Amino acid sequence: MTAFAPPLDPSAIDADLNEFYELSYQLSLLARRQMQAALAVYNLTPPQYAVIKTVAGSQNSISVTALAEATHQVMPTITGILNRLEERGLVVRQRSQTDRRALLISITPAGQAILTEFGQTIRAGVKSLLAEISPADRQNLLQSIRTLKDKFETSLTPLPKEDLSVD
Repeated sequence: MTAFAPPLDPSAIDADLNEFYELSYQLSLLARRQMQAALAVYNLTPPQYAVIKTVAGSQNSISVTALAEATHQVMPTITGILNRLEERGLVVRQRSQTDRRALLISITPAGQAILTEFGQTIRAGVKSLLAEISPADRQNLLQSIRTLKDKFETSLTPLPKEDLSVD
């Protein structure tokens, strides 16, 4: 026996769509504000954090070109970010041993310490928020987000690479 799905109510979907976009926008805005405030303690901008995190996640050795691509930055922007991070002693640039034309970026112990501490701070904040939600609601939330992410990944076309960030 085959079960039939009830017919879709277009007005209900439109209402859900409107609420989804509004809630997504508000959540994104709140998360960005929280992250910016937490990064300000370390005198870092979100693009600088993205660079440090990307360098650390790439076996601590990544070319400037690959770093620019991975962080969705254009070369002049990534160069400025690297200059500021290097001046603070958070990253270093070194010539590649295999390709003397290439510069490789590595995170310093000071940069790694900030990355670790910041990660712990953010995790503690999110953990306290999630602790206020029942375990069943957390699992439903996570499953819904996974499903939505998967659907976005399979249905959306990639956005053009543009430098929309502020350093």
